[in-house]
Amino acid sequence: TAVVTGGSQGLGLSIAKLLASRGANVVIVAQDLRKLEAAVNEIKSSAQSPDQRFLHLSFDLRDPSSAPAVLSTVTKWNNGSPPSIMFCCAGHCIPGFFTSSSVDTLRAQMDTIYWSAAYMAHAALNAWLQSPAAIENKHTTNSTADTTRHLIFTSSTVAFFPVAGYAPYSPAKAAMKSLADTLNQELAVYNGARNTTSSSSSISTPSAVPQADIQIHTIYPMGILTPGYENENKLKPALTMMLEKDDKPQTPDEVARIAVERLERGEQHITTMFL
Repeated sequence: TAVVTGGSQGLGLSIAKLLASRGANVVIVAQDLRKLEAAVNEIKSSAQSPDQRFLHLSFDLRDPSSAPAVLSTVTKWNNGSPPSIMFCCAGHCIPGFFTSSSVDTLRAQMDTIYWSAAYMAHAALNAWLQSPAAIENKHTTNSTADTTRHLIFTSSTVAFFPVAGYAPYSPAKAAMKSLADTLNQELAVYNGARNTTSSSSSISTPSAVPQADIQIHTIYPMGILTPGYENENKLKPALTMMLEKDDKPQTPDEVARIAVERLERGEQHITTMFL
């Protein structure tokens, strides 16, 4: 079972459809109920099997109370087991120079991009780090006890190479990369604790030991031909358009295909085009 935030359109929808075609049960989370209903019908049409299940949830992920509610709802729907995959795709870009952007815009970009992902990551990891006894359900038919859990962030190449005119946007994407890098180190401790038998280790064993390994991945796309891309271009300074002239935007389906193929290979840091 996979959860895809921002799954009602763009890259999130393409990823949700691709996961459905791979046989996953899929939950999409976004705000617009009309878009969610249309999207879940698209996802169902991509399903590999009639036994797969699909759910759409309307939440404002900028609200820190939403993420635990999403995990709780999905776990109940999933017969008592938390999802195995969390894809954080929610967010949009408001380009502009720093001094020309309002403080409200700067804060909104951090809330929409970084905090929406950080809240979901926090809720998912806490669900996955519960003791086996806390989430064991004898009646569960799709137990994920032996399944590696995957948390996937959607950052951007601007996290590596900032471009003038993305001042409201690039810091949030860089913060997301930094969070993912930090979690990779922290989760090595939790994952290792499952295999620790000696109490004499110089590193204290954490009290929370996951049932299965947890892996962190980050996708770094460039331009994507999403519904918001045309509006984004209307706001970009001319300098920004000039600096990124060699970026040939990809379709959401193309980015999703490349990302999932590389996730299946176990890659942690995934770019989607050679540039």
